[in-house]
Amino acid sequence: MHYPQESVVVDFDQFTSDTVRIAALKLDEAIRCGDIWPSFQPIVELGTEAIVGFEVLARWKDTTHGAFSPTEFIPLAEKSGLIDSLTDNLVRRACSEASRWQGEFILAFNLSPGQFRDSDLFQTIRMIVNSTSFPPTRIHIEITEGLLLENNETVQSNISAFKAAGMGVALDDFGTGFASLTQLHAFPFDKLKIDKSFVTNIVTDSGSRKIVESVIGLGQSLGMAVVAEGVETRQQADMLRLLGCDLGQGWLFGKPLNAAQTASLLDHHLQKPLTGHKTTAPSFQRVHQLEALYHAAPIGLCFLDTTFVHTSVNMRFAKMFALSPEDMIGRTVHSFMPATDAESVTQDLRRVLTGETIIREAYKPPRSDQSFLVVNQRVIDGDGKPIGVSVTSIDVTAHLRVEDVLTQTEDHARWTIDSSPNIPWASDPQGNVYFMGPTPDVTKISVTDRISDWMSRMHPDDHVRVRQEWLDWLPSQMPFETQFRLRLRRDEFQWMVSRAKPHFDSHGCVDKWYGVITEAQIQCNPPVLSLSNAHISDQLSFLVRD
Repeated sequence: MHYPQESVVVDFDQFTSDTVRIAALKLDEAIRCGDIWPSFQPIVELGTEAIVGFEVLARWKDTTHGAFSPTEFIPLAEKSGLIDSLTDNLVRRACSEASRWQGEFILAFNLSPGQFRDSDLFQTIRMIVNSTSFPPTRIHIEITEGLLLENNETVQSNISAFKAAGMGVALDDFGTGFASLTQLHAFPFDKLKIDKSFVTNIVTDSGSRKIVESVIGLGQSLGMAVVAEGVETRQQADMLRLLGCDLGQGWLFGKPLNAAQTASLLDHHLQKPLTGHKTTAPSFQRVHQLEALYHAAPIGLCFLDTTFVHTSVNMRFAKMFALSPEDMIGRTVHSFMPATDAESVTQDLRRVLTGETIIREAYKPPRSDQSFLVVNQRVIDGDGKPIGVSVTSIDVTAHLRVEDVLTQTEDHARWTIDSSPNIPWASDPQGNVYFMGPTPDVTKISVTDRISDWMSRMHPDDHVRVRQEWLDWLPSQMPFETQFRLRLRRDEFQWMVSRAKPHFDSHGCVDKWYGVITEAQIQCNPPVLSLSNAHISDQLSFLVRD
Protein backbone atom coordinates (compact mmCIF):
# COMPACT_ATOMS: atom_id res chain seq x y z
CA MET A 1 0.00 0.00 0.00
CA HIS A 2 1.05 3.64 -0.51
CA TYR A 3 1.67 5.90 2.46
CA PRO A 4 2.85 9.50 3.03
CA GLN A 5 6.61 9.93 2.93
CA GLU A 6 6.57 11.96 6.16
CA SER A 7 4.99 9.13 8.16
CA VAL A 8 6.88 7.52 11.03
CA VAL A 9 7.68 3.85 10.36
CA VAL A 10 7.27 1.76 13.49
CA ASP A 11 8.73 -1.74 13.22
CA PHE A 12 6.54 -3.94 15.42
CA ASP A 13 8.70 -6.99 14.72
CA GLN A 14 11.57 -5.57 16.77
CA PHE A 15 9.47 -5.65 19.93
CA THR A 16 8.91 -8.51 22.38
CA SER A 17 5.76 -10.62 22.17
CA ASP A 18 4.30 -8.65 25.08
CA THR A 19 4.96 -5.43 23.22
CA VAL A 20 3.31 -6.82 20.10
CA ARG A 21 0.33 -7.85 22.19
CA ILE A 22 0.07 -4.30 23.52
CA ALA A 23 0.39 -2.93 19.98
CA ALA A 24 -2.40 -5.24 18.84
CA LEU A 25 -4.61 -4.00 21.66
CA LYS A 26 -3.85 -0.44 20.62
CA LEU A 27 -4.69 -1.31 17.01
CA ASP A 28 -7.96 -2.90 18.11
CA GLU A 29 -8.83 0.24 20.02
CA ALA A 30 -7.96 2.42 17.01
CA ILE A 31 -10.27 0.36 14.80
CA ARG A 32 -13.15 0.51 17.26
CA CYS A 33 -12.70 4.24 17.87
CA GLY A 34 -12.46 5.09 14.18
CA ASP A 35 -8.85 6.29 14.36
CA ILE A 36 -8.03 4.25 11.27
CA TRP A 37 -9.66 6.05 8.38
CA PRO A 38 -9.89 5.69 4.59
CA SER A 39 -7.82 7.82 2.24
CA PHE A 40 -8.50 7.99 -1.47
CA GLN A 41 -5.79 8.00 -4.16
CA PRO A 42 -6.96 8.92 -7.68
CA ILE A 43 -6.80 6.45 -10.58
CA VAL A 44 -6.80 8.37 -13.87
CA GLU A 45 -7.16 7.69 -17.57
CA LEU A 46 -3.69 8.38 -18.95
CA GLY A 47 -4.93 9.86 -22.22
CA THR A 48 -7.03 12.60 -20.59
CA GLU A 49 -5.99 12.37 -16.91
CA ALA A 50 -9.68 12.23 -16.05
CA ILE A 51 -10.42 10.51 -12.73
CA VAL A 52 -12.02 7.09 -13.15
CA GLY A 53 -11.79 5.97 -9.53
CA PHE A 54 -9.83 5.73 -6.31
CA GLU A 55 -7.85 3.11 -4.46
CA VAL A 56 -8.94 3.17 -0.83
CA LEU A 57 -5.95 3.05 1.55
CA ALA A 58 -5.96 2.66 5.34
CA ARG A 59 -4.38 5.47 7.41
CA TRP A 60 -3.63 5.52 11.15
CA LYS A 61 -2.28 8.55 12.92
CA ASP A 62 -1.69 8.28 16.67
CA THR A 63 -1.42 11.36 18.87
CA THR A 64 1.72 9.97 20.51
CA HIS A 65 3.60 8.15 17.72
CA GLY A 66 2.35 10.10 14.71
CA ALA A 67 1.45 8.34 11.45
CA PHE A 68 2.00 4.59 11.30
CA SER A 69 2.94 2.98 8.02
CA PRO A 70 0.38 0.56 6.54
CA THR A 71 3.31 -1.76 5.77
CA GLU A 72 3.58 -2.24 9.53
CA PHE A 73 0.06 -2.16 10.95
CA ILE A 74 -1.51 -4.21 8.14
CA PRO A 75 0.79 -7.20 8.90
CA LEU A 76 0.06 -6.65 12.61
CA ALA A 77 -3.67 -6.79 11.88
CA GLU A 78 -3.19 -10.05 9.97
CA LYS A 79 -1.08 -11.63 12.74
CA SER A 80 -3.46 -10.59 15.50
CA GLY A 81 -6.69 -11.55 13.71
CA LEU A 82 -7.83 -7.95 13.36
CA ILE A 83 -7.65 -7.73 9.57
CA ASP A 84 -11.35 -8.52 9.08
CA SER A 85 -12.56 -5.83 11.47
CA LEU A 86 -10.09 -3.33 9.98
CA THR A 87 -11.30 -4.12 6.43
CA ASP A 88 -14.97 -4.02 7.41
CA ASN A 89 -14.53 -0.62 9.02
CA LEU A 90 -12.55 0.72 6.06
CA VAL A 91 -15.07 -0.47 3.43
CA ARG A 92 -18.05 0.84 5.42
CA ARG A 93 -16.57 4.30 6.01
CA ALA A 94 -15.24 4.67 2.45
CA CYS A 95 -18.53 3.67 0.81
CA SER A 96 -20.58 5.84 3.15
CA GLU A 97 -18.43 8.90 2.39
CA ALA A 98 -18.27 8.24 -1.37
CA SER A 99 -22.01 7.71 -1.68
CA ARG A 100 -22.45 11.46 -1.19
CA TRP A 101 -20.12 12.45 -4.04
CA GLN A 102 -21.10 13.09 -7.64
CA GLY A 103 -19.71 10.88 -10.39
CA GLU A 104 -19.39 7.32 -11.66
CA PHE A 105 -15.96 6.62 -10.13
CA ILE A 106 -15.02 3.21 -8.77
CA LEU A 107 -13.61 2.38 -5.33
CA ALA A 108 -10.84 -0.23 -5.23
CA PHE A 109 -10.04 -2.20 -2.07
CA ASN A 110 -6.95 -4.38 -1.69
CA LEU A 111 -7.82 -7.40 0.44
CA SER A 112 -5.23 -9.67 2.03
CA PRO A 113 -4.62 -13.24 0.78
CA GLY A 114 -5.82 -14.65 4.09
CA GLN A 115 -9.21 -13.01 3.71
CA PHE A 116 -9.80 -14.73 0.36
CA ARG A 117 -9.46 -18.08 2.12
CA ASP A 118 -12.51 -17.18 4.24
CA SER A 119 -15.68 -18.63 2.72
CA ASP A 120 -17.71 -15.76 4.24
CA LEU A 121 -15.64 -13.00 2.59
CA PHE A 122 -17.98 -12.22 -0.29
CA GLN A 123 -21.14 -12.23 1.82
CA THR A 124 -19.50 -9.95 4.39
CA ILE A 125 -18.29 -7.39 1.84
CA ARG A 126 -21.61 -7.45 -0.01
CA MET A 127 -23.62 -6.81 3.17
CA ILE A 128 -21.35 -3.94 4.18
CA VAL A 129 -21.57 -2.27 0.76
CA ASN A 130 -25.34 -2.79 0.62
CA SER A 131 -25.67 -1.14 4.04
CA THR A 132 -24.43 2.06 2.39
CA SER A 133 -25.98 3.59 -0.71
CA PHE A 134 -22.85 3.12 -2.80
CA PRO A 135 -23.48 0.94 -5.92
CA PRO A 136 -21.82 -2.50 -5.64
CA THR A 137 -21.09 -2.41 -9.39
CA ARG A 138 -18.59 0.40 -8.72
CA ILE A 139 -16.63 -1.68 -6.22
CA HIS A 140 -13.36 -3.24 -7.38
CA ILE A 141 -11.62 -5.91 -5.31
CA GLU A 142 -7.85 -6.21 -5.72
CA ILE A 143 -5.88 -9.36 -4.99
CA THR A 144 -2.14 -10.03 -5.09
CA GLU A 145 -0.51 -12.22 -7.72
CA GLY A 146 0.75 -14.80 -5.22
CA LEU A 147 -2.82 -15.79 -4.36
CA LEU A 148 -3.24 -17.34 -7.83
CA LEU A 149 -0.63 -19.98 -7.04
CA GLU A 150 -2.69 -21.60 -4.29
CA ASN A 151 -5.31 -23.23 -6.51
CA ASN A 152 -7.70 -22.89 -3.57
CA GLU A 153 -11.39 -23.57 -4.23
CA THR A 154 -12.50 -21.01 -1.63
CA VAL A 155 -10.33 -18.35 -3.25
CA GLN A 156 -11.77 -19.14 -6.67
CA SER A 157 -15.30 -19.19 -5.29
CA ASN A 158 -14.89 -15.74 -3.71
CA ILE A 159 -13.48 -14.25 -6.92
CA SER A 160 -16.32 -15.73 -8.97
CA ALA A 161 -18.90 -14.46 -6.47
CA PHE A 162 -17.56 -10.89 -6.65
CA LYS A 163 -17.73 -11.04 -10.45
CA ALA A 164 -21.24 -12.50 -10.45
CA ALA A 165 -22.39 -9.63 -8.23
CA GLY A 166 -21.14 -7.12 -10.80
CA MET A 167 -18.08 -6.06 -8.84
CA GLY A 168 -14.75 -5.65 -10.61
CA VAL A 169 -11.75 -7.84 -9.78
CA ALA A 170 -8.17 -6.62 -10.30
CA LEU A 171 -4.80 -8.34 -10.06
CA ASP A 172 -2.47 -6.13 -8.02
CA ASP A 173 1.34 -5.80 -8.26
CA PHE A 174 1.48 -7.95 -11.40
CA GLY A 175 4.98 -9.02 -12.36
CA THR A 176 6.30 -9.53 -8.84
CA GLY A 177 4.98 -13.07 -8.42
CA PHE A 178 5.01 -16.22 -10.49
CA ALA A 179 1.48 -16.58 -11.78
CA SER A 180 1.29 -18.51 -15.03
CA LEU A 181 -0.58 -17.35 -18.12
CA THR A 182 -2.99 -20.24 -17.63
CA GLN A 183 -3.84 -19.03 -14.13
CA LEU A 184 -4.16 -15.45 -15.32
CA HIS A 185 -6.54 -16.47 -18.10
CA ALA A 186 -8.58 -18.69 -15.79
CA PHE A 187 -9.60 -15.81 -13.47
CA PRO A 188 -12.07 -13.17 -14.74
CA PHE A 189 -9.95 -10.09 -14.01
CA ASP A 190 -11.07 -6.66 -15.16
CA LYS A 191 -7.81 -4.85 -14.41
CA LEU A 192 -4.13 -5.69 -14.38
CA LYS A 193 -1.98 -3.45 -12.16
CA ILE A 194 1.71 -3.04 -13.00
CA ASP A 195 3.84 -2.96 -9.86
CA LYS A 196 5.46 0.43 -9.19
CA SER A 197 8.93 -1.15 -9.00
CA PHE A 198 8.84 -1.47 -12.80
CA VAL A 199 7.27 1.94 -13.39
CA THR A 200 9.93 3.75 -11.35
CA ASN A 201 12.71 2.98 -13.85
CA ILE A 202 10.67 2.81 -17.04
CA VAL A 203 12.30 5.90 -18.57
CA THR A 204 15.93 4.96 -17.89
CA ASP A 205 15.98 1.15 -17.72
CA SER A 206 15.23 -0.82 -20.88
CA GLY A 207 14.61 -3.99 -18.87
CA SER A 208 11.83 -2.36 -16.85
CA ARG A 209 10.42 -0.85 -20.01
CA LYS A 210 10.32 -4.24 -21.76
CA ILE A 211 8.53 -5.78 -18.77
CA VAL A 212 5.97 -2.97 -18.75
CA GLU A 213 5.49 -3.34 -22.53
CA SER A 214 4.90 -7.06 -22.11
CA VAL A 215 2.39 -6.61 -19.29
CA ILE A 216 0.48 -3.98 -21.27
CA GLY A 217 0.35 -6.24 -24.30
CA LEU A 218 -0.73 -9.20 -22.18
CA GLY A 219 -3.50 -7.25 -20.47
CA GLN A 220 -4.79 -5.83 -23.73
CA SER A 221 -4.78 -9.23 -25.43
CA LEU A 222 -6.91 -10.58 -22.56
CA GLY A 223 -9.30 -7.62 -22.68
CA MET A 224 -8.20 -6.15 -19.33
CA ALA A 225 -7.64 -2.50 -18.48
CA VAL A 226 -4.00 -1.96 -17.47
CA VAL A 227 -3.14 0.29 -14.50
CA ALA A 228 0.39 1.56 -13.83
CA GLU A 229 1.09 2.11 -10.13
CA GLY A 230 3.55 4.57 -8.63
CA VAL A 231 3.57 7.14 -11.46
CA GLU A 232 5.51 10.09 -10.08
CA THR A 233 6.94 12.00 -13.08
CA ARG A 234 5.62 13.42 -16.31
CA GLN A 235 8.24 11.41 -18.23
CA GLN A 236 6.89 8.17 -16.77
CA ALA A 237 3.33 9.13 -17.69
CA ASP A 238 4.32 10.05 -21.26
CA MET A 239 6.18 6.75 -21.71
CA LEU A 240 3.24 4.74 -20.37
CA ARG A 241 0.86 6.59 -22.64
CA LEU A 242 3.14 5.92 -25.62
CA LEU A 243 3.18 2.22 -24.78
CA GLY A 244 -0.63 2.14 -24.76
CA CYS A 245 -1.25 1.87 -21.00
CA ASP A 246 -4.87 2.64 -20.11
CA LEU A 247 -4.74 3.99 -16.55
CA GLY A 248 -2.27 5.47 -14.06
CA GLN A 249 -2.04 5.92 -10.32
CA GLY A 250 0.60 7.77 -8.31
CA TRP A 251 1.68 11.04 -6.78
CA LEU A 252 1.84 12.75 -10.19
CA PHE A 253 -1.95 12.54 -10.35
CA GLY A 254 -2.64 12.96 -6.65
CA LYS A 255 -1.57 11.83 -3.19
CA PRO A 256 -4.00 9.90 -0.99
CA LEU A 257 -6.57 12.37 0.37
CA ASN A 258 -9.09 12.26 3.19
CA ALA A 259 -12.80 12.27 2.44
CA ALA A 260 -13.27 16.04 2.56
CA GLN A 261 -10.30 16.68 0.29
CA THR A 262 -11.49 14.04 -2.16
CA ALA A 263 -14.97 15.54 -2.35
CA SER A 264 -13.42 18.92 -3.11
CA LEU A 265 -11.20 17.38 -5.80
CA LEU A 266 -14.18 15.82 -7.57
CA ASP A 267 -15.98 19.17 -7.64
CA HIS A 268 -13.46 20.65 -10.08
CA HIS A 269 -11.61 17.73 -11.71
CA LEU A 270 -12.62 15.98 -14.94
CA GLN A 271 -14.21 12.55 -14.43
CA LYS A 272 -14.88 9.64 -16.78
CA PRO A 273 -16.52 6.28 -16.09
CA LEU A 274 -14.20 3.28 -16.24
CA THR A 275 -15.19 1.43 -19.41
CA GLY A 276 -12.34 -1.08 -19.59
CA HIS A 277 -9.70 -1.52 -22.25
CA LYS A 278 -10.61 -0.12 -25.67
CA THR A 279 -9.69 -2.70 -28.32
CA THR A 280 -9.40 -0.01 -31.00
CA ALA A 281 -6.88 2.02 -28.99
CA PRO A 282 -3.32 1.83 -30.32
CA SER A 283 -1.49 -1.05 -28.70
CA PHE A 284 2.20 -0.94 -27.86
CA GLN A 285 2.98 -3.13 -30.89
CA ARG A 286 1.26 -0.70 -33.23
CA VAL A 287 2.94 2.30 -31.66
CA HIS A 288 6.45 0.92 -32.03
CA GLN A 289 6.38 -1.38 -35.02
CA LEU A 290 4.11 0.63 -37.29
CA GLU A 291 5.70 3.95 -36.40
CA ALA A 292 9.10 2.62 -37.47
CA LEU A 293 7.60 0.95 -40.53
CA TYR A 294 5.74 4.05 -41.65
CA HIS A 295 8.85 6.23 -41.47
CA ALA A 296 11.28 3.78 -43.08
CA ALA A 297 9.15 1.98 -45.66
CA PRO A 298 10.18 2.57 -49.30
CA ILE A 299 6.50 2.63 -50.29
CA GLY A 300 3.53 4.82 -49.42
CA LEU A 301 1.50 3.73 -46.40
CA CYS A 302 -1.56 5.12 -44.67
CA PHE A 303 -4.36 3.99 -42.37
CA LEU A 304 -7.91 5.31 -42.29
CA ASP A 305 -10.43 4.62 -39.53
CA THR A 306 -13.97 3.43 -40.18
CA THR A 307 -15.10 7.02 -40.83
CA PHE A 308 -12.34 7.31 -43.50
CA VAL A 309 -10.30 9.81 -41.52
CA HIS A 310 -6.55 9.46 -42.08
CA THR A 311 -4.96 8.51 -38.74
CA SER A 312 -1.48 7.48 -39.98
CA VAL A 313 0.28 8.67 -43.12
CA ASN A 314 3.94 8.39 -44.09
CA MET A 315 5.86 10.89 -46.20
CA ARG A 316 5.88 8.80 -49.38
CA PHE A 317 2.11 8.46 -49.36
CA ALA A 318 1.56 12.18 -48.70
CA LYS A 319 3.94 13.15 -51.54
CA MET A 320 1.67 11.25 -53.93
CA PHE A 321 -0.76 14.16 -53.44
CA ALA A 322 1.97 16.84 -53.09
CA LEU A 323 1.11 17.14 -49.37
CA SER A 324 2.79 16.48 -46.03
CA PRO A 325 1.53 13.86 -43.54
CA GLU A 326 0.34 16.69 -41.30
CA ASP A 327 -1.86 17.96 -44.15
CA MET A 328 -3.69 14.62 -44.30
CA ILE A 329 -3.86 13.28 -40.73
CA GLY A 330 -7.23 13.97 -39.16
CA ARG A 331 -8.85 14.68 -42.54
CA THR A 332 -10.80 12.77 -45.20
CA VAL A 333 -10.08 12.79 -48.94
CA HIS A 334 -12.87 15.34 -49.41
CA SER A 335 -10.62 18.00 -47.84
CA PHE A 336 -7.81 17.75 -50.41
CA MET A 337 -9.29 16.09 -53.53
CA PRO A 338 -11.71 17.41 -56.14
CA ALA A 339 -15.26 16.37 -55.30
CA THR A 340 -15.57 13.81 -58.11
CA ASP A 341 -12.28 12.11 -57.26
CA ALA A 342 -13.03 12.18 -53.53
CA GLU A 343 -16.41 10.54 -54.02
CA SER A 344 -14.88 7.81 -56.20
CA VAL A 345 -12.22 7.05 -53.59
CA THR A 346 -14.82 7.06 -50.81
CA GLN A 347 -16.93 4.54 -52.72
CA ASP A 348 -13.87 2.28 -52.97
CA LEU A 349 -13.24 2.61 -49.23
CA ARG A 350 -16.83 1.65 -48.44
CA ARG A 351 -16.43 -1.49 -50.52
CA VAL A 352 -13.17 -2.31 -48.76
CA LEU A 353 -14.84 -2.09 -45.33
CA THR A 354 -17.27 -4.80 -46.45
CA GLY A 355 -14.34 -7.12 -47.07
CA GLU A 356 -13.35 -6.46 -50.69
CA THR A 357 -9.69 -5.79 -51.52
CA ILE A 358 -9.44 -3.14 -54.23
CA ILE A 359 -6.30 -2.77 -56.37
CA ARG A 360 -5.72 0.14 -58.75
CA GLU A 361 -2.84 -0.80 -61.05
CA ALA A 362 -2.22 2.65 -62.54
CA TYR A 363 -3.85 5.26 -60.29
CA LYS A 364 -3.09 8.87 -61.23
CA PRO A 365 -3.63 11.36 -58.38
CA PRO A 366 -5.36 14.63 -59.25
CA ARG A 367 -3.06 17.10 -61.04
CA SER A 368 -0.23 14.53 -61.26
CA ASP A 369 1.47 12.80 -64.19
CA GLN A 370 2.75 9.93 -62.04
CA SER A 371 1.16 6.50 -61.81
CA PHE A 372 0.83 4.36 -58.69
CA LEU A 373 -0.14 0.81 -57.87
CA VAL A 374 -2.58 1.27 -54.96
CA VAL A 375 -3.82 -1.57 -52.76
CA ASN A 376 -6.75 -1.00 -50.36
CA GLN A 377 -7.32 -3.65 -47.68
CA ARG A 378 -9.65 -3.93 -44.70
CA VAL A 379 -8.09 -4.18 -41.21
CA ILE A 380 -9.94 -6.16 -38.53
CA ASP A 381 -9.42 -6.64 -34.81
CA GLY A 382 -9.06 -9.92 -32.96
CA ASP A 383 -12.83 -10.45 -33.01
CA GLY A 384 -13.03 -9.99 -36.76
CA LYS A 385 -14.60 -6.53 -36.59
CA PRO A 386 -13.37 -3.90 -39.10
CA ILE A 387 -11.35 -1.10 -37.54
CA GLY A 388 -10.22 0.68 -40.68
CA VAL A 389 -8.55 0.53 -44.08
CA SER A 390 -4.86 0.10 -44.85
CA VAL A 391 -3.69 1.67 -48.11
CA THR A 392 -0.37 0.92 -49.81
CA SER A 393 0.99 2.79 -52.82
CA ILE A 394 3.96 2.05 -55.09
CA ASP A 395 5.23 4.42 -57.76
CA VAL A 396 5.08 2.43 -61.02
CA THR A 397 5.61 5.37 -63.37
CA ALA A 398 9.01 4.16 -64.57
CA HIS A 399 7.78 0.60 -64.99
CA LEU A 400 4.82 1.71 -67.07
CA ARG A 401 7.10 3.80 -69.27
CA VAL A 402 9.29 0.76 -69.86
CA GLU A 403 6.20 -1.25 -70.61
CA ASP A 404 5.06 1.36 -73.10
CA VAL A 405 8.42 1.25 -74.85
CA LEU A 406 8.35 -2.52 -74.95
CA THR A 407 4.78 -2.48 -76.18
CA GLN A 408 5.88 -0.35 -79.12
CA THR A 409 8.12 -3.22 -80.22
CA GLU A 410 5.34 -5.80 -79.79
CA ASP A 411 5.01 -6.44 -83.53
CA HIS A 412 8.72 -7.11 -83.79
CA ALA A 413 8.61 -9.38 -80.74
CA ARG A 414 5.65 -11.32 -82.12
CA TRP A 415 7.35 -11.75 -85.47
CA THR A 416 10.44 -13.08 -83.70
CA ILE A 417 8.34 -15.42 -81.57
CA ASP A 418 6.40 -16.71 -84.55
CA SER A 419 9.62 -17.61 -86.37
CA SER A 420 11.31 -18.94 -83.25
CA PRO A 421 9.36 -19.08 -79.97
CA ASN A 422 11.39 -16.47 -78.09
CA ILE A 423 9.71 -14.65 -75.20
CA PRO A 424 11.19 -11.31 -74.02
CA TRP A 425 10.99 -10.39 -70.34
CA ALA A 426 12.24 -7.71 -67.94
CA SER A 427 12.71 -7.34 -64.18
CA ASP A 428 13.65 -4.70 -61.64
CA PRO A 429 17.06 -4.77 -59.84
CA GLN A 430 15.61 -6.99 -57.09
CA GLY A 431 14.62 -9.66 -59.63
CA ASN A 432 10.87 -9.01 -59.69
CA VAL A 433 9.55 -9.65 -63.22
CA TYR A 434 7.37 -6.76 -64.37
CA PHE A 435 7.19 -7.46 -68.11
CA MET A 436 6.63 -10.69 -70.01
CA GLY A 437 6.16 -10.93 -73.76
CA PRO A 438 3.38 -13.02 -75.30
CA THR A 439 3.75 -16.74 -75.84
CA PRO A 440 3.06 -18.06 -79.36
CA ASP A 441 -0.38 -19.37 -78.49
CA VAL A 442 -1.59 -16.57 -76.19
CA THR A 443 -0.93 -12.91 -77.05
CA LYS A 444 -3.90 -10.70 -76.34
CA ILE A 445 -3.79 -10.54 -72.54
CA SER A 446 -2.34 -7.96 -70.13
CA VAL A 447 1.26 -8.04 -68.95
CA THR A 448 0.15 -9.01 -65.44
CA ASP A 449 -1.82 -11.92 -66.87
CA ARG A 450 1.12 -12.94 -69.05
CA ILE A 451 3.39 -13.21 -66.02
CA SER A 452 0.84 -15.37 -64.21
CA ASP A 453 0.26 -17.44 -67.37
CA TRP A 454 3.99 -17.98 -67.80
CA MET A 455 4.37 -19.13 -64.17
CA SER A 456 1.48 -21.56 -64.58
CA ARG A 457 3.09 -23.04 -67.70
CA MET A 458 6.41 -23.79 -65.98
CA HIS A 459 6.89 -27.32 -64.73
CA PRO A 460 6.14 -27.36 -60.97
CA ASP A 461 9.39 -29.20 -60.24
CA ASP A 462 11.34 -26.27 -61.73
CA HIS A 463 9.68 -23.35 -59.92
CA VAL A 464 11.71 -23.23 -56.70
CA ARG A 465 15.01 -24.15 -58.35
CA VAL A 466 14.81 -21.49 -61.07
CA ARG A 467 13.71 -18.81 -58.62
CA GLN A 468 16.57 -19.58 -56.24
CA GLU A 469 19.14 -19.65 -59.06
CA TRP A 470 17.91 -16.27 -60.24
CA LEU A 471 17.99 -14.60 -56.81
CA ASP A 472 21.41 -16.05 -55.99
CA TRP A 473 22.79 -14.76 -59.30
CA LEU A 474 21.61 -11.14 -59.05
CA PRO A 475 24.52 -9.80 -56.92
CA SER A 476 27.03 -10.93 -59.56
CA GLN A 477 25.67 -8.42 -62.13
CA MET A 478 26.80 -10.86 -64.83
CA PRO A 479 24.76 -12.36 -67.70
CA PHE A 480 22.42 -15.05 -66.45
CA GLU A 481 21.33 -18.37 -67.93
CA THR A 482 19.09 -21.16 -66.67
CA GLN A 483 17.04 -24.06 -68.07
CA PHE A 484 13.52 -25.24 -67.31
CA ARG A 485 10.52 -26.97 -68.78
CA LEU A 486 7.59 -25.00 -70.19
CA ARG A 487 4.30 -26.06 -71.75
CA LEU A 488 3.89 -24.28 -75.11
CA ARG A 489 1.70 -25.17 -78.11
CA ARG A 490 1.49 -28.85 -77.28
CA ASP A 491 0.34 -30.35 -74.01
CA GLU A 492 3.73 -31.87 -73.24
CA PHE A 493 6.56 -29.85 -71.62
CA GLN A 494 9.44 -28.52 -73.71
CA TRP A 495 12.89 -27.61 -72.44
CA MET A 496 13.48 -23.85 -72.58
CA VAL A 497 16.51 -21.66 -71.91
CA SER A 498 16.25 -18.21 -70.33
CA ARG A 499 19.09 -15.70 -70.63
CA ALA A 500 19.29 -12.21 -69.16
CA LYS A 501 21.69 -9.27 -69.17
CA PRO A 502 21.81 -6.41 -66.65
CA HIS A 503 21.11 -2.82 -67.72
CA PHE A 504 23.23 -0.18 -65.96
CA ASP A 505 22.26 3.40 -65.20
CA SER A 506 24.53 6.45 -65.49
CA HIS A 507 26.10 5.65 -62.11
CA GLY A 508 27.05 2.14 -63.06
CA CYS A 509 24.31 0.51 -60.99
CA VAL A 510 21.95 -2.15 -62.29
CA ASP A 511 18.53 -0.55 -62.75
CA LYS A 512 16.84 -3.40 -64.63
CA TRP A 513 17.39 -6.75 -66.30
CA TYR A 514 16.34 -7.73 -69.84
CA GLY A 515 15.94 -11.34 -70.81
CA VAL A 516 14.75 -13.72 -73.51
CA ILE A 517 13.28 -17.20 -73.16
CA THR A 518 13.91 -19.44 -76.15
CA GLU A 519 13.17 -23.03 -77.05
CA ALA A 520 16.17 -25.34 -76.68
CA GLN A 521 17.32 -26.74 -80.01
CA ILE A 522 17.90 -30.17 -78.46
CA GLN A 523 15.18 -31.53 -76.17
CA CYS A 524 16.80 -33.58 -73.43
CA ASN A 525 16.26 -34.50 -69.84
CA PRO A 526 18.45 -31.97 -68.62
CA PRO A 527 20.66 -30.11 -68.99
CA VAL A 528 23.08 -30.20 -71.99
CA LEU A 529 21.22 -27.87 -74.36
CA SER A 530 22.33 -26.39 -77.65
CA LEU A 531 21.37 -22.77 -78.27
CA SER A 532 21.82 -20.29 -81.02
CA ASN A 533 24.04 -18.04 -78.90
CA ALA A 534 24.44 -15.36 -81.50
CA HIS A 535 20.69 -15.14 -82.02
CA ILE A 536 19.97 -14.77 -78.27
CA SER A 537 22.80 -12.27 -77.76
CA ASP A 538 21.44 -10.14 -80.58
CA GLN A 539 18.03 -10.03 -78.93
CA LEU A 540 19.44 -9.13 -75.51
CA SER A 541 21.71 -6.44 -76.96
CA PHE A 542 18.67 -4.97 -78.66
CA LEU A 543 16.75 -4.91 -75.38
CA VAL A 544 19.47 -3.42 -73.14
CA ARG A 545 20.52 -0.77 -75.68
CA ASP A 546 19.85 2.70 -74.23
